[in-house]
Amino acid sequence: MSVPHIQFQILRHLAASWITSYGIHDFRREAERQQKPIASAELAKWLSFYRNHRRLTDGIFRSFGLNDLGPFDKPYGSASLPDGFRMQDFHDQSAKRVEPELTAEGQFSIELAFMALVWVPCIALYGDYPPNLLRKARHGDLDTICRLIVVDKSVVAEPRIAQWVLEWSLAIDRPKLEQIGKAFQTDLPKLTPKQCKITWAQFVDSMAVRMGYPINIPEIRGIFDSLAQEEGLGPHDLDLAEMTDDALYRAIRKRPKPLKDLP
Repeated sequence: MSVPHIQFQILRHLAASWITSYGIHDFRREAERQQKPIASAELAKWLSFYRNHRRLTDGIFRSFGLNDLGPFDKPYGSASLPDGFRMQDFHDQSAKRVEPELTAEGQFSIELAFMALVWVPCIALYGDYPPNLLRKARHGDLDTICRLIVVDKSVVAEPRIAQWVLEWSLAIDRPKLEQIGKAFQTDLPKLTPKQCKITWAQFVDSMAVRMGYPINIPEIRGIFDSLAQEEGLGPHDLDLAEMTDDALYRAIRKRPKPLKDLP
């Protein structure tokens, strides 16, 4: 039985998205120099992505023109792949990666911008999901609030976090306010290609499990190797080739247990 095209396309598009995530970080610095927005500024929608991951994921699929996902129109929960699915079929039949569609203004979708500028950095830099970090921040964890501010300055508009800042301001708690001020002056660290690849490898690993086909480390390497081959960069992904299978395994599985409805 041949595998429906869309089933391995989902995994491949997820893996290839590391390139877009990394590119947006470079684009962010170029846009800053040119004083051009990356995406539309919709604060309520932006902050909603911290809690509504399904809305975020749906928007990302649309960013890549994947409006019709066939049997995976709702890529959540458990879904079984047909018998006979082989990773070699995945390599042989997967189409080339698709570039994200930009808006009429030449901007990225707000969903793609949030994934690249908030979701991926939180996983890559802090080893945790934005919803988990937000939950801690809402309970007044100052270190977590400052971590989120470094990644996303707009998080202070979240009502419960704003309440904490107001309370500390009225109490004239200078050490806390100074720590928050320092976070505002700290720019988002530049991610490396390796950090982005490991993060997206984690997403691919989780999605494969949800699709009913857990994949192993050599198969994950194979996905990224095929992308490197497609780009004419050689037979292997050089960043992941630097890591042993054990090191890559630990890097992928060191994050917290996947949240409900994550890819």
